[in-house]
Amino acid sequence: TLMLVVVDDLFSVFINGQYAAQFSDNSYRNGSIGLFARGFAESEVASSCAFNDIWVWQLSFDKPDIASPTP
Repeated sequence: TLMLVVVDDLFSVFINGQYAAQFSDNSYRNGSIGLFARGFAESEVASSCAFNDIWVWQLSFDKPDIASPTP
């Protein structure tokens, strides 16, 4: 599973419930949410993707203090 927690311009990424990454991006201050999947033309293997159980919440709290993962 993929979970993306976004507070202001801070993005925290979780994969299968484990913290994976964090980054900032202030390119977009507001807008819509969209998901897409794409295959690569040079790949000979067919690609498929399914999205289900997509949830969106609007939260009101201070930025989370999430430490960066250690290798």
